[in-house]
Amino acid sequence: MGARTNKMWILKKKRQLQKQRALLSKSHKEEIIGKRQFTNPKGNTYERFYRSWKRINDKTWRREDPDWYRIIRKPNSSEIEWVYNPQWRWYRKWLRKQRNF
Repeated sequence: MGARTNKMWILKKKRQLQKQRALLSKSHKEEIIGKRQFTNPKGNTYERFYRSWKRINDKTWRREDPDWYRIIRKPNSSEIEWVYNPQWRWYRKWLRKQRNF
């Protein structure tokens, strides 16, 4: 008997990879277009971009910058508000994870 091939599986896998590539290329374009520099209350300047309608820091890839400031837009306004998000919140999350192991 000849070797059996699973051509349908191969075709499904290729289609899935094409969809993933298309999604990644779209999100990458959005990041490049939406980059802007912001100066936080501490006086440091960082680049930020939009990801799912939230300003993400280019260095940390989180909403907070290295100085732990976060940008929040006021509703129905173009003004932004700076919120200080201290490190201990991140530390508490990390402690909770360690306890669960």
